[in-house]
Amino acid sequence: MTLMYPMALFGLLAAVTPIVIYLLLRRRKHELAWGASYLLRLTLRSRRRSSLWKQMIVLACRCLLLALAAVLLVRAWRGNPEPDLMVAALPEGPVHRVVLYDTSLSMSARDGGESSRASRQRAAIGSLLRTQRPGDHLTLVPLMEGDDAPLELAGRVDAAKQQEIATRLQGTTEGMIRLRTPLAKGLTALAGTPDSESQLFIFSDFPRELSDSVERLDWLGEAIDRQGVTVVPVDLSLASAGQSANVVITDLELGTDAALVGLPMTLYIVAESYSDVEQSASFEVTIDGEPLTTPRVAFSASERRRIPVSLRFDRAGPALVRVTTEASRLPTHGSRHLAITVQSSLKVWLIADDTDGGGESIADTEFFMRGVDAGREGAAVVEVKRVTMSEVSQPLPAEVDVVVLAAPTFALPAVGEQLEAFVRRGGGLVFTSSSTLRSESYNVNYGKLLPAPLMPPARESVDPAIFALAQSEALAGSSPLFREFGEAAEGDFAEVRYYNYLMTGETTPESGVVFRLSSDDPLLLVRRLGRGHVYLLTTTLGIDWSSLPVRQAHLPFVWRLLQAASAGRALPRNLEGGSPLVTRWPSPGPVQVEGPDGARRMVEARETPRGTFVESEALTLPGYYVLTDEKGNREIGTVRKEVQEGDLRPLEATTRQGLTAAFGVPIHAGWEAAVLVLGAADATWPLWPWIVVAMLLVYMFECWFVRLI
Repeated sequence: MTLMYPMALFGLLAAVTPIVIYLLLRRRKHELAWGASYLLRLTLRSRRRSSLWKQMIVLACRCLLLALAAVLLVRAWRGNPEPDLMVAALPEGPVHRVVLYDTSLSMSARDGGESSRASRQRAAIGSLLRTQRPGDHLTLVPLMEGDDAPLELAGRVDAAKQQEIATRLQGTTEGMIRLRTPLAKGLTALAGTPDSESQLFIFSDFPRELSDSVERLDWLGEAIDRQGVTVVPVDLSLASAGQSANVVITDLELGTDAALVGLPMTLYIVAESYSDVEQSASFEVTIDGEPLTTPRVAFSASERRRIPVSLRFDRAGPALVRVTTEASRLPTHGSRHLAITVQSSLKVWLIADDTDGGGESIADTEFFMRGVDAGREGAAVVEVKRVTMSEVSQPLPAEVDVVVLAAPTFALPAVGEQLEAFVRRGGGLVFTSSSTLRSESYNVNYGKLLPAPLMPPARESVDPAIFALAQSEALAGSSPLFREFGEAAEGDFAEVRYYNYLMTGETTPESGVVFRLSSDDPLLLVRRLGRGHVYLLTTTLGIDWSSLPVRQAHLPFVWRLLQAASAGRALPRNLEGGSPLVTRWPSPGPVQVEGPDGARRMVEARETPRGTFVESEALTLPGYYVLTDEKGNREIGTVRKEVQEGDLRPLEATTRQGLTAAFGVPIHAGWEAAVLVLGAADATWPLWPWIVVAMLLVYMFECWFVRLI
């Protein structure tokens, strides 16, 4: 039993007052014997013996009444064996409570089948709202950047307001939380009520990704002590979350939004394990809803992997590639989409010095044609047309996808102008090299196209004993379309000998190196120009400077080079958030756009000088979008978004210790643990109501008994 005012126990001395009065009044009696009272005394003596015990009962009742009154002043309480650990005890005086709440996506995670972290937060904040008293203040401050402004609440909070706040706390959005600004806002709010006791509650799951964004909080401890704030940080994640399997698909890499019917491609699933133990995960790959493969991959602790998957498209048109894994604890992190434009064929123009005679350029074109012809039957169809310089000096037809310059000796200004316009519209351009190529002419007339200025060959003559190889480390880091040449399937690409090559100057800002040689000179360069791509191969496609044509990698390399060059022919389908989806459409008219959330909106397909196009509004919601019209036409696009909250594990020990030192108190493992420290509101039961009842019963009994006697 707990006594709130133990000094009032001295009031128990008042319980002997009736006895003292009784004794004092008894001593004041003085008997006088007289003759007529003899018989009366005999009668009274017999009655006194029978009523003495009744007088003692009355005396005891009156003593008990005074004793109960003293105990009532003590305010006695006794412990509650089963207190409600969801309701924290309030101080006696007015209190101002500031609550920093977390609505980041990680709060939607469920730990071990339990309720979500967000639901546990709503329950805790709901208990604070229900216990709000007149004179109390409560301020809600979001931890998410760009979230709602702080909400001030004074006095009691009605049920409608509680429901409104619960709705606000129900939604979650992906993004990183910050501590410095919300803490500063919370302390500022507490400073506005100096006459109230200050309490600062911090509700979050404190994910490990917070480690990279935790600002220095050295100022916090001094501010807390100066304002006399009680800090209550509450970790709403369960301890088992750190060992739960969690694999996040961070990206899908294909290197292009365009593909060819029948041509194998390699899709790379970029996945990361956010676990402190080894685990495995299965990845289901589908094309337009049809299952393709389900590889299972083992991950070591905190491992990031690129998982290659071979794709082959059987029909032309839009295609949707989807990859999902059940090993992700957040559904939005366990699924990714990729929209692809599948073309039935490529139209290629091939330019050489002399299409009828010999020479190195002819050797290049012959080996190029052999590669195309060898792959034509088993892969896609490539329509190659040999053209002259005069044909390219005129505007190129819209149906041409790629132009290959097989090292013609000279460059012409008119050709350069037409090729630049062609590339900027999305066309592909491939330069190859040879000893007959005139670098000065190329630099002057094709300088706006080349990824880097051309220089003389590295060697004056070819010596079979002197050669360079492609760097293996460059293979691993190359673009997704060419990364497969560093894998085991195309491993002999690294064994190709390059006896000679053209030297190059410094690359332009919008250019990059796809492959380097062991001499650290570029082997294959790429430049983005408008919507198109320009590739420069510093060696020959034939056997004059390279052994590539006699290697197994020659055929897939020729096909991949053409496919990479033609990537700009398809409009972008996989967009960053906030970009509109633009695509060609067969005819003008209304087009329906359906988003990942099922919402539908209408846009118009409009005619332009270059054809009919559909342009949607800016798309922000991650996922895939489907465009359809009444005629059955269909297109697909996706919105990609960077994963910001993949790591759901608790903070590492060092970071947690730093936060604990800044807060000045440990981070409580759940709201119930925090209530145990603060004290539950019903941890004790008051005994004074029962004492009042006992006083009334004793008083009523005493009144009845006195009348009885």
